[in-house]
Amino acid sequence: MKDGVPYRMTEANDVLGGVQGASNAYAAALWALDYMHWWAAHGMAGVNFHNNPWIGTDTIVPSPNPCPTTGCGNYHTTPKGYGMKAFDLGGHGYVEPIAISNPNNVNVTAYAVGDARDLYVTVINKTHNSTNDSADAVVTIRPDGFPAASVALMVLTDGDPGNAGLMTAKIGDASIPNDGRWPGQWIALDAEKNGQVIVTVPATTTAVVRIHAAGQDAGPIQMNQNGALEIFGIDRHGRIWHNWQKGAAVPNSSLVDWNGWTVLGGGVRSSAAAAVARNLDNTLEMFVPSRTGTVYDNHQITPEGAWSGWADMGASSRGITNLQAANNADGSLSVFGVGADGDLWCASQSAPGVGWSDWTGLRGEQIKPGFVVGQNLNGRAEVFGVGRDGDVWNNWQASSGGWSGWNRLPGEAMNPQLAIARNLTGEIFIFGIGITNEDVWYASQKTPGGAWNRWRDLGTDGLNGVKIQPGFVVGQNADGRFEIAGVGSDGKVWHTWVTKSGDWSGWDSLGGVGIHPQLTIDNTADGRMQLFGIGRNKDVWSIWQTNPGGIWSVWSDFGERGMKFYSSQL
Repeated sequence: MKDGVPYRMTEANDVLGGVQGASNAYAAALWALDYMHWWAAHGMAGVNFHNNPWIGTDTIVPSPNPCPTTGCGNYHTTPKGYGMKAFDLGGHGYVEPIAISNPNNVNVTAYAVGDARDLYVTVINKTHNSTNDSADAVVTIRPDGFPAASVALMVLTDGDPGNAGLMTAKIGDASIPNDGRWPGQWIALDAEKNGQVIVTVPATTTAVVRIHAAGQDAGPIQMNQNGALEIFGIDRHGRIWHNWQKGAAVPNSSLVDWNGWTVLGGGVRSSAAAAVARNLDNTLEMFVPSRTGTVYDNHQITPEGAWSGWADMGASSRGITNLQAANNADGSLSVFGVGADGDLWCASQSAPGVGWSDWTGLRGEQIKPGFVVGQNLNGRAEVFGVGRDGDVWNNWQASSGGWSGWNRLPGEAMNPQLAIARNLTGEIFIFGIGITNEDVWYASQKTPGGAWNRWRDLGTDGLNGVKIQPGFVVGQNADGRFEIAGVGSDGKVWHTWVTKSGDWSGWDSLGGVGIHPQLTIDNTADGRMQLFGIGRNKDVWSIWQTNPGGIWSVWSDFGERGMKFYSSQL
């Protein structure tokens, strides 16, 4: 409202019974999604869909409905709930302005919601058979401020384009279960080309298009919804600290543009490095292996806001350390760690922001500390680690919700400290230091989420015999090109990058003598990479690109002596 007072809708739909074939059918999914986006774009703080139990307008109903006289034994989500899920997937962040050119007057609406790195465009094709206007909508999206981006698609449909009267719906090619995590997934599309994305949306179908700007984070660092980076470390007493940028405005890399190190209180002391990930609602969540033996987590209550306080993840997490966290396709989180038995263990949220499972072992291959977790463009998490034989093994989430089991990526034996990145077209790349020749090697997927190419040796051209040490990081320039930064055997920081012709540049020095080999990297909101390390004087040091894809600054001392990002940085 113009006076700045938040408001919400408390009774947003018919509570008297609704219209059969509409209120209880797939049409309600399109209506609810359109309704929520329209009101959000007009400043409403929220919508309550008011329902009487078990009538046609309800969101969750018995199955069968009405209940048998002996009681309700099962329930299912009506189509309207699928519209709510589509809003949840594409409705977190800031409402973005959108201009629509529709010369053919197709009955289509579109909404845009974004943050500093992701733009979600929801396109609702409301043409249908009963009005004889059923038609595909070929939509061209021209995102502003995304020089290069990967693209994925989530589809809401009843499986019969043009027919909005069915009692069924699917999103991400999956139904919403009442006793497990929704197993839907994104469809990997071609990367943004020539500043545009083209999507065909059939009649009575919704497309949620996720446009993800080039960028790569490695280490205990994440970007807040407003574009400010936030980085986490521990001191010698195990206390957990964080530091975050004052805002996303440029310049925002030097020490004066950060708030300074602040301890996250609550009495929890960490025995090793923290893992951090971003929730679907754009809050950050952090995990630490505590000195009492179990894993604790802590999350922001609101984006960029206060923290909830530490919560013990239970007895099943005892002895698990070397943590990594990642998103699942539905926006929920999974966290991984190495157990005392040498197996990799995992716990997952049942749904975004909803309680955690017990920790379970991903049996079959013991994985050494230094493993990494990535997310395929379809949303599925994938884990990579070095096994007892020195080979790299991977394990990925299956469409059933379980795990594939461990599979070997044969080739050069690798140091256990790996690095991971994903290119704009969706292929994951794994990097490591070869045991035999100590060169940097990498392997890549042939297609997004697909089979793997053979390992390739990056070589040491231009290094004059200097070898990169384990702990290097892989960043991504604003135009999507990878860049590797690592500490050489001479103690200096070196980097190499993919040139615009597609080749690697050869190694070049970034200076920084005495920086610890384990580094941390992320992109600022305008696409510049910023690199962090622990210096010889035990202070945090940083260096950053002065413009996206451009030259680097000199190293700057960020202070806070005794801070470390990883447990090995003594």
